[in-house]
Amino acid sequence: MTLVNAYMHGMHSIAKHSDDDAQMGDDEKKNVFCFSVGASRRAVFRCKRDPDRLLDVMIPEGLYVMWGKRFQQLWTHEFPKMYADFGKYVTSEE
Repeated sequence: MTLVNAYMHGMHSIAKHSDDDAQMGDDEKKNVFCFSVGASRRAVFRCKRDPDRLLDVMIPEGLYVMWGKRFQQLWTHEFPKMYADFGKYVTSEE
């Protein structure tokens, strides 16, 4: 199964979540791939056991990021709104 999300500008966002539920499949090799086309994009990762522990990063334009099933079992991720004119950002889950 492959799911693709495209964020066409900074106002497109997705709230805190993990892609580790049953409807997404139970494949141990399930990964999330992110890449930015045209602009950087903010990503926030939060530890499920300690929500105050977080990683707040800018994913630069052209950078490819991947995380796997185990990471999703331990962390949530979100792409908050960015109040500026940014380029397209795509995530794909396989």
